Amino acid sequence: MTRKARWAGLTAAAAILAVPGAASAGNLALYTCATPSNGTAAPTDGWTLQQSGYQSGFSVNNNSCASGSDLFYETNPPVTYGNGWNGGYRYTAPANLPITGVRLWRWWSQPGGPLASGGNFYLRYYTNADNPPLESGFGSTNTASSAGTSTRFAVQNQHDVTLNGPRTHFGFSVACDSVSSGYCANSAPARYHLQGARFTVLDSDDPTSSSVSGSLATPGPHAGTDLISYDSADIGAGVYRSLIEVDGTVVKVDLVDTNGGACQDAGEDPASIYEFRSSARPCKLTKQVTQSFDTTTVGEGSHRLRVLIEDASGNRSVVHQTNAFAVDNVPSSGGSESPLPRGSTPVGSGGGGSAARGEANGDGASARAKLVAFARATKTAVITRFGRPVELTGRLVDERRQPIAGAVLQVQSQLKLAGAPFEESGSVRTDKEGRFRFTAPSGPSRTVRFAYRAFANDREFTDLSDVTVGVRAGARLKGTPRKVRNGDKVRFSGRLLGGPYPARGVLVDLQARVGRRWRTFQVMRTRRDGTYQHIYRFTRTTQTLTYAFRARARSDSNYPYELGTSNRTRVKVIGG
Repeated sequence: MTRKARWAGLTAAAAILAVPGAASAGNLALYTCATPSNGTAAPTDGWTLQQSGYQSGFSVNNNSCASGSDLFYETNPPVTYGNGWNGGYRYTAPANLPITGVRLWRWWSQPGGPLASGGNFYLRYYTNADNPPLESGFGSTNTASSAGTSTRFAVQNQHDVTLNGPRTHFGFSVACDSVSSGYCANSAPARYHLQGARFTVLDSDDPTSSSVSGSLATPGPHAGTDLISYDSADIGAGVYRSLIEVDGTVVKVDLVDTNGGACQDAGEDPASIYEFRSSARPCKLTKQVTQSFDTTTVGEGSHRLRVLIEDASGNRSVVHQTNAFAVDNVPSSGGSESPLPRGSTPVGSGGGGSAARGEANGDGASARAKLVAFARATKTAVITRFGRPVELTGRLVDERRQPIAGAVLQVQSQLKLAGAPFEESGSVRTDKEGRFRFTAPSGPSRTVRFAYRAFANDREFTDLSDVTVGVRAGARLKGTPRKVRNGDKVRFSGRLLGGPYPARGVLVDLQARVGRRWRTFQVMRTRRDGTYQHIYRFTRTTQTLTYAFRARARSDSNYPYELGTSNRTRVKVIGG
């Protein structure tokens, strides 16, 4: 059986997902009412009801987006409407973010034929500066016309509106066009239903930064994990990400603040990270940022380093830069403070080894100690399968590369979620060679941090070392029934095995094995509890075949796991 013949046994998904273009620097996409890939409700800030010549009972209108329905406006037959009457909804873009593109998912209908009064209903789009080109039949009088379907986000419901330049607002309305003494009336209502919209807006201003501090911003040499803190601000889409660039390559990216979920990738377009489920400004205008950087992830010696702040449209500005970022994770001897003699404790008054600093942490404790931690030999990052513990190792030495034995290291963990804090995860003690071994239990993707204090009363850690533990998402998939005839349906159901689950769910690809490759034929989003299901009908299997299926969970900024796949499930189909 050829790959082509086997793939012909599977039909494509009934719904074709519309993929918007990727946002470029200076532009971002705002989704309102609902997102097209799964119909998840999106905010409707900025939309207001607009009516002229209105009287009680003239219309049926509502903003039902939060409950999974539409933003709509309809006339209310047999009410009569005077010349110039109109009603609808208008969206006003956030300050400093003019609209440059509009994509709508909508359906509409208008009655046709004037009555004796000479009046006709018509529909229109408008902005603060012009009336954009209308859809065919949309603005016509005397003509019964319609477009789209009440089936949410059907392919025929998508419509792009061309604007003649940046605009501050965009609206739709139902209106009456009649002679001055006439009116509009009809037995059928004029209707406009908006299921969702994507507004592309322009951000022309770069973010700014001030009050820069921290070890990363001080002259070198640099070793272990450094920190940088600064105040960020923006007047457009808001501050989004903090980036660290070494020798022209971005090596670390952190979300500044998710702003309650508004300031994070909406996940609609895999090619863009500048899209948000928000009709208001998605990110905060000001935020104090603290970012860490593990210098062991780059080579020894001098580097070019830049720290950048980025807004939600991709505009960036430099927070800190240097062409002489010296990394020295194996310091030479002769530091300003020598390690304590083996077996001694701090004595005397004043200085780095004073009694005020408390008991020495380890034999040969040093204020210039170097701590390194690894996963799998010398790697500081590892990806493992779901449900497996990971063994991490490392070593603690002084500035002369002599082992510090018997030192207690604190172990902390930070989930791979924006804004997640480091939490205590235990401790580990070094052996006589200064080495240690720690087993990170199974769980989500996270950063495991080992921290050393040279003396018990030290407020700051002497050195830190981070290991990134990536965990592939675990999933289960089941097909019921396992044996069917062509024309029958199979229910695929499953669950993601690890939490926490984001409220909006996680995108899951349902895939079939075709030859040596897996091909996606359905994209779905999990429920809040991590479960998912899809009903599939076989329609093109002409001979008896057994198909292999699996589910693939996509990576998501709100789900602390890497791309992962489920078990394989097989379905036997008797051709007909």
